[in-house]
Amino acid sequence: MKKKQELTENKSEIRFWHDWDWLTKSTFLLMIFTMVYCIITAGLFLITRTNYLTGQRAYVGITNDNVIIVGNDSVTYNITIKNHGITPANNVNTYISSYGGTEKKGSYSPPYPPCPDMKDLKSNLIIPPKGSGSTFTIFPNQQTNQFIDIPKSAYLKALNGDMIIYFYGNITYNDVFNIKHTTTFFQRMVGNNSITYCDKYNNAD
Repeated sequence: MKKKQELTENKSEIRFWHDWDWLTKSTFLLMIFTMVYCIITAGLFLITRTNYLTGQRAYVGITNDNVIIVGNDSVTYNITIKNHGITPANNVNTYISSYGGTEKKGSYSPPYPPCPDMKDLKSNLIIPPKGSGSTFTIFPNQQTNQFIDIPKSAYLKALNGDMIIYFYGNITYNDVFNIKHTTTFFQRMVGNNSITYCDKYNNAD
C-alpha cells in the first residue's frame, strides 16, 4: 500500500505541468525566456567590451631596428621600442640582460641551431638585468630607444665566432584602462653584428 502511494505521488509530481492553468504555464515560460535572454545579453556585452578594449589599447613591442653600435672603447646594444596601438602606453619599464652562449664553434653560421632555454644560460651571465631606471609614456606610433653596454671582450668573441651573445628582456606597461601588459623578447648576436630573433620567449599579451 505504501509503495503504491509513493508511485501515485511521483506520478503526480511528474504531471505537474498538466495541472497548471494557462496563466501559470505562460508565466513559467516567460521566466525561462527572460533568463536565457539575460544570459545571452550578458555574454554579448562581455564580447563587445573585450573587443572594444582590445581595439583601443596600446601594443608595445620591439622593432627590427635593433643594432650594435661600436665605438672606439665601447660597444652598445640599441633596442628600439614602439607603441603599435592607438592609445598611450603608461608606466613603461624595460629590463634587459645578456648571456653568453656555449654552443660549439661550428654552429655560428646559418642555419643557426635552436636557442637554448634560459635555465641553461643563467650561469653565463654577461650583463645582469638592467632596468630603464624610471617609468615613462610611449604615445601611439612613437618610438624610443634603450641602450645596454656590452663588454668589448664578449663582443670580440662573438665577432670572431667564438661565442653567441643572447639578449633577453621584458617590457611592462599599463594601457589607458590601467591593465598591465608584458612583452618579452629573446635575440642573439651572431658573427658580423647580425641580430636575429630566437625561436622562443618572444611573447606579448
